[in-house]
Amino acid sequence: MKAIQPFVLLLIVNGVTSRPLQGFVQNVPYHRQVTDYACGDASTEMVFHHFGSDVDQRAIIDVMRTSDSVGTLSFDVVRAGHFSLLSAAAATNVFPAQAPTNGWSKTRPFGYGAFSYRSTECWLDAYKDVLASGVPLITLMYYATDDLEGHFRVGIGYNDSVPGGQITMLDPWDRDSQPRVVHYNESTFCFLWSHAETNGAVVYEPYFAAVFAPWQIDIAFNENDSGNVSIAATVTYPLPPLPPSAANMNFTAQQCSVAITLPPTLVLLDGSPETNIGALQPGQQAVVEWVAFEKDPLDKSDQQSFITVLGSGFVAGSVPATYCCNSTDYPGYSYQDLVGSFASVNY
Repeated sequence: MKAIQPFVLLLIVNGVTSRPLQGFVQNVPYHRQVTDYACGDASTEMVFHHFGSDVDQRAIIDVMRTSDSVGTLSFDVVRAGHFSLLSAAAATNVFPAQAPTNGWSKTRPFGYGAFSYRSTECWLDAYKDVLASGVPLITLMYYATDDLEGHFRVGIGYNDSVPGGQITMLDPWDRDSQPRVVHYNESTFCFLWSHAETNGAVVYEPYFAAVFAPWQIDIAFNENDSGNVSIAATVTYPLPPLPPSAANMNFTAQQCSVAITLPPTLVLLDGSPETNIGALQPGQQAVVEWVAFEKDPLDKSDQQSFITVLGSGFVAGSVPATYCCNSTDYPGYSYQDLVGSFASVNY
């Protein structure tokens, strides 16, 4: 038998070639902030819950080093997206009983792809491109036109068919008669979005938004008359259509691997149970192939059997120290996390 090629790396092109007049990200669960300074944590919880199981907001608060003096630093939002079983909460000052010590939970061992962008200009077209691709954005803004405190909301939709355009967001505040779903015309949205985050003496560029991008794994198989089963898995490290950013490319996943688990009726003939594919850049995908043999095609078990593929790799990042009141609120640190996902198909 001719050996199959272990894997192929492909570059995927993210973007919206023809953006529709309206776009809305479906199924983003609403979560109210549990403290008056946890808007970033509640916004992050909404996006986590959109992509998978819910995460305790109290755990997010300590992972993101949120405090009543500083709130949440934007860098910690991206860090929370990467958070995996390799990590523990860097801060346990607020909810020590819920502060994670080994990832979010046993059911969420992997981190997500996580990216951000900020600029001196309102990058509204690209913001709407991300929404049109089905990805919500955790967005740092002013609270109101007459209240210039920083506040996180989640962008979930846009509508170019109404005069002045419209951006739809989820607001975690849920107090003082503030609605949970808010709509802004584009002019008001860009003004609110122009909030420039400060950290001690440092002032960052405004127009900040962050996105999460869980890895995707697609499995296909084909059985021939001789009992051989060809299996292919496509592992994608998605990069939503944010404007180009060298900082986001720093989150290239290293030491990536793709592992396959077969049901008892299949025996691997060609390909390795675990294939090392090296580095995977954001926006890349790898195709890994195997050939298996069905031991007895006529002896089908009544129980379901699955082909499972797991893809993962390591990303590294860092967050700066947070400052308040002429002192360090939390020290900065570097981290390494395991990002990835798994999928199964019934055989």
